[in-house]
This record gives sequence, C-alpha cells and structure tokens, in this order.
Amino acid sequence: MYKLVVSDMDGSLLNSENKISPYSKSIIKQAIRQGIIFVLATGRIYGSARVYAKELGLNTPIMACNGGIIRNSMDGKILFDVPIEKDSCQKVFEFLKDTGTYFHFYGPDIFYTEKIENESFEYTVWNNSLPDEDKITIREVKNASEVLRKENIYKILIHCRKDIKRDFYAHELNKISDITLTSSWFDNFEVCGKNVTKGNAVRRFAQEMNIPKDEIICIGDNINDISMIEYAGLGVAMENAEEPVKKAADFVTSSNDEDGVAKVLEKYVLT
Repeated sequence: MYKLVVSDMDGSLLNSENKISPYSKSIIKQAIRQGIIFVLATGRIYGSARVYAKELGLNTPIMACNGGIIRNSMDGKILFDVPIEKDSCQKVFEFLKDTGTYFHFYGPDIFYTEKIENESFEYTVWNNSLPDEDKITIREVKNASEVLRKENIYKILIHCRKDIKRDFYAHELNKISDITLTSSWFDNFEVCGKNVTKGNAVRRFAQEMNIPKDEIICIGDNINDISMIEYAGLGVAMENAEEPVKKAADFVTSSNDEDGVAKVLEKYVLT
C-alpha cells in the first residue's frame, strides 16, 4: 500500500500550458482525502512551486531547487537546505561569464538574472499573470557575485549556447568541486549544492515520516528526476520523458498532456 507520492512539476504534473488540468486536480484531491501524502519535487524556486501547491490545497513540504531547499507550503518555513558552497558558486559564475552563457539563479525567495531573456523572460511573463500575493520577486542584477556575498544560492540554471557542445559544459563544470550537476531539459544544465538531488530529498523526508521505500511512488520526466525514481518503491516515468528516465522507471504512464500523474494515482492508489 502506497503512502507517499512525490511528483515532478514541469513535464509531469503540469501540462504543456503549465497548468494542472481540472481532472488531475480532482484525482489528486481524492487521493489526499484517502490519506495519501502528496509532495511536489521541482527544480523551480520555492515561490513558483507554492502557487501550484496552493491550487491543490497542499499542506505538505515543497522540495524546491531539486531538493536543495525544503520548505513548508503553508508558511514557507525552511525545514532543510543545502546551498551551493560559495567558492564553487563563484567558479561556476566565472566559467559562464567567460563563455558568454546565459544563466539565472535562485536565492531562498528571489529569482536573479543578469539579463531578462530566455527562461527569465518566460518567468516574468508568467509571473505578471499572477495575483499580487502569488508573485515571486524577479530581480535583474549587474553582477551575480554581489548577490553571492549577501545570501545563499540554491540553484543555477544554465541555458547552453547552441554553438558550444553540451559535453564541453559538462566536462568543465564537473571540474568544480562540491556541486551537483544535472539537467531538466535538452539544452540546459542545473547546478546545485553538494549531494543535492531529488532522490536525497525524498529519502530524507520519508525517513522523518517513517515511510519505507516500498510505500513511495515518485513520478518524473527528466534527468533530474532519475534519482527519486530509482529510490522509490514504484518509480514512474511520463510518456514524454527522456529515454534514460524511462529506462530507470518501473512503469511508464501517459504524457503530461494526458493526465499521466492522475492515471498513476488511479491505477496504484485510489480504492
């Protein structure tokens, strides 16, 4: 019998319009009424994930920044965090500036970028559509290193240049100590703190709740989801998932545009 369900957001719970369908919403709420603990695990900044937790009426922690920071969905209290070590973070910033690569990065509550473009532009458009109480702070700064001196950084998202091979980014970034390198899309890399993975976040939460692995379902679609999919008793990949994710999973559900997360709940949880 499963007690804990952990779902990725983008490409999994959220459809192509970045929304939770009414059908999925109803199934998730039904599972919660039945006693299931439903948790969001995302590469997004906490405030962005909290919008969807609020929509679902969740009172469970949010595993944000790939598990680098875990916070209550209700009051935002930080339960656990592993920021990127500052020297390592500075080295990442320097490498990205040397290669002229776009990046943005997350503090506990603020989305930072040196230039509003690519993902930061898309975030800004989405953010402007939200009611004031749900908006996150998106701040354009002249120098990322100045932010690093003032507060912890939990994730750096790197948008790879088309004229630079991904292997080059991976090779150079892996030379930097005390970071975890992963990916959530074909053209990006994500840098988090040492040993920060969604799998480790799920493990920590499950141990605190005294929930064994075989009572956990984890659902995702991309490389940063593999660690939790492999940890869970039932690891599920979306139909739209990357091939390595499908290979790591025990089961492949429907796509994110076909309520794949809801179908997992219907198949394995609802009675």
